[in-house]
Amino acid sequence: MEITKYAGGYYGIKNANKGAWIYAGEPNYDDERKRVLCWNGAGDPTTDESMRWNIQKIRQGYGI
Repeated sequence: MEITKYAGGYYGIKNANKGAWIYAGEPNYDDERKRVLCWNGAGDPTTDESMRWNIQKIRQGYGI
């Protein structure tokens, strides 16, 4: 896994072996949840907001 922090304060998370970014886009799972998928086509977190993540410390770990 490769995590990159960008100037806007968000992160991009990439599968280092496959070169695929994770994103939360369409299709939605339901009205309250989204699916998280990998994308290895064109685009990256600088141009696609669905590939941008906030990483926060929660208790003894981290959440995205």
